[in-house]
Parts: sequence; structure tokens; C-alpha cells
Amino acid sequence: MVIQVGRGGMAHVPDAEAAAVPGLVAERMMREALPYELSRPATRKLAGLGALLLGDREAQSHPLASMQEALGRLLGEDFDVQASDSYGLLEEEMPADQSLIVACSDRWERPLSDRQAAGLARFVERGGGLVLLHCGISLACHPLLEHLAGARCEEHPEGCRLSFEPVVGKAGVHPAVQDLQPFELTDEPYRYAFRPSMDREVILEYVLGGERRPAAWAHRAGRGRVVALMPGHGGSSLRHPQLQRLIRRSSLWAAGRI
Repeated sequence: MVIQVGRGGMAHVPDAEAAAVPGLVAERMMREALPYELSRPATRKLAGLGALLLGDREAQSHPLASMQEALGRLLGEDFDVQASDSYGLLEEEMPADQSLIVACSDRWERPLSDRQAAGLARFVERGGGLVLLHCGISLACHPLLEHLAGARCEEHPEGCRLSFEPVVGKAGVHPAVQDLQPFELTDEPYRYAFRPSMDREVILEYVLGGERRPAAWAHRAGRGRVVALMPGHGGSSLRHPQLQRLIRRSSLWAAGRI
């Protein structure tokens, strides 16, 4: 079925989920899925400057090296950016000053292990920030991380020219899209299947064939924050000044700094 999400976006929700009670259902299911030792409360330092760029060096479409070069420059003034393709890091205790993970992961065919998924969920639940940049939504191929992201990618069409517009609702403009101007670029128009939620806020939409669809959303998960951004397919997209602004402010918001 189709539901309204955030401040005006429309999204498809699988019928199997239609009877679910909206609100914190996804968060509760996520917490229940965590092993006890991974879900118990803990204190994290939220004002840290550390940021981990998580990706895949061997990915054909979005290799970590190219993403590291672009995002290192973009986020370097605000964060101490480190890059890694070792998902085993998620099973370990994160450094106290690490406040953000930016995932540009290409894991459509290779979901994270249960322990890796639980570690990422734990990081966010305890106060960390997560930005799922473009193909980073592939992490939601793991059921636990679908709960964390609030959606999964349902369609992955070829790239085309798209128009993007920030969403303005009754509550005003989300900090991640503050002063963002409408923009156009060539990117892949992902389509998502959203889980029911009253907390999700669609902050950006794209227009294709006269139809508006969610292109970015933000929500809280436990003590942490999550932002998912559809645009960011390649170098030309990442060089666009409005997308750069969106990525930077989304990262700052996810890290709790704006």
C-alpha cells in the first residue's frame, strides 16, 4: 500500500507490514533482535570529531578509494575522517570520539553478518550518527539494518537526469536541508519500500515523470540519528555544490552537531 511519510513524501509499504502499529515498532524490533550484551545501555561521547567512511575497495560502481577522495575533502574540515573496508570493525567497541559512520557500502549481494549488523545498530542506539549515502542503503539487505534504516531499496533503475527539491512542512525545514536550493543532476532514481514510522521525516524529494518520490529522510534511533541520502552515484554527482552541502549538513546533524 502507499502511505504518506514525513512532510509530504509518499512511499510503498509491503502489505505484510500494513497491520503493524506505527511509531517505535521498528526500533523495538531492532532492540529485541540484539543480543543482550550488544543492546544494554552504555554511555558514548557525542561531541567527538571522528568519522568512519565505510565502503568496499573492490566495488565496481562505487569503489571506496574514489568515495574516500571526494568525501575526505568534503568532510575534512568538520571531522577526522578515516576510511575502511573492514566491516569487522563494527563488531568492536568504537573509539569514544567517533560520532559518525558514513556508509557508501556496496553490499547488495553480500549482507553484513549478524554480529556486524548488531554492532552498527549498537553504535547508533548508543548515540552515534549514521549517514547512508546512495548505495549505503544496501546495508538494509540485512533485516536488522532494514529496521535501523527504516526502509530498503526496492528498485535500482539506471541513472537519468533528476530534479531534487527540499521538503518544507508545517514544522519548517529540517537542519540537514537548511538553505538548500533545488538542484538537478544525473543519478540513479532509487525507489524504496518504507517500514511504518511516525518519526521518519522526508527531507528531500526527486521528481521523475511528474511524480515526486522520497530522495532523503532522517530519523532518530535510540540516542542516535540516521540520515539516508539517495543521490551520490559518482564523481559528477559528488561535485555538485548543493549535494555537497546536503552531505555535509546531514553528517553534522547525524553527529548531533547541528
